[in-house]
Amino acid sequence: MSLCGRTFSKNKNRKFVVHLLGESRAGRWRNVAELVLASADRVIKEGSEEKHPKGLVQRWSKLRRRASDLRKILRKGVASLFSFVGGALTSAARDGDWVLLDEVNLGSPEALLALGDLFSGAGSLRLHDGAGTCVPRHPGFRLFCCMNPSTDVGKREPPAAFSSRVARCHVDEPAAEADLAEVVARYLPRLPEERARRVVRFYRAAREAARTRLCDGAGRRPCYSLRTLCRALRIVAANYDGSGNALDRCLVEGLSACFLTELDRPSYDAVLWLIFKIVADKSGKDKGFAPSMKAPLRMPAALKGKRAVQIEGYWLPCGEGDINVQVI
Repeated sequence: MSLCGRTFSKNKNRKFVVHLLGESRAGRWRNVAELVLASADRVIKEGSEEKHPKGLVQRWSKLRRRASDLRKILRKGVASLFSFVGGALTSAARDGDWVLLDEVNLGSPEALLALGDLFSGAGSLRLHDGAGTCVPRHPGFRLFCCMNPSTDVGKREPPAAFSSRVARCHVDEPAAEADLAEVVARYLPRLPEERARRVVRFYRAAREAARTRLCDGAGRRPCYSLRTLCRALRIVAANYDGSGNALDRCLVEGLSACFLTELDRPSYDAVLWLIFKIVADKSGKDKGFAPSMKAPLRMPAALKGKRAVQIEGYWLPCGEGDINVQVI
């Protein structure tokens, strides 16, 4: 419709536009295709007489090809629009590749049970292609599945019929200080080694406190995992890299965002005390912000050159619309 408005007079062609919209809303696509083809032919003919800009004629030519393809498809029937296309699993089973299914316990039970034939006997994969084609399993095919423990929020156990056909191996989170320090270094390569060790000490202390004395807003023990730490490190990296913000401030903001949000008030104060004592190297008795922590955050490097607004000291990316601030 926008192309019609740029090409023809809206007032003189109002009846045509209303008719085209009506056919479209009614789902009469064959009529829509015919109307678009007639309009495109008119524009292309007038374009040859230099009555329209060249760029506009090219857009109409492209639209005409699409309308012509639609008309051909509709003449053959809607069934010709769809055909079965084998996915990555089908190709891997046929060619002997290895496949990794991440978060497998979030898959629907029906989908997981459909994989059962791959694990039995010679093994094959039955396709829903209308013909019930079976793809034999290649001898070199391997299927690896990963999942988080079902005790995590929103997680569940896979169906027993699926679990009984696979070999399960439990892998604990890295807990050694050297392994955790390497994780911190991956996210914050410019962080001094001594500061990285402080972050690791805080993480281990927070996990121990979560097991023994911390509570969330519902009175349950909070779950701190490597994912919590990685999310915090991403926030630190976004605020620190190339922005000029003080390191202490960035560490406190990132860790607070991920380790404090779900806690009740006493637990909140306890973890905040850990952040300032271990990470920011402040006295445990003094939880007041240093001058660098009171100052508003500078714009993160990732937002430079883009539209952003600072709200309550934090930078948020803006959309394309105008910002209307209502003063009360």
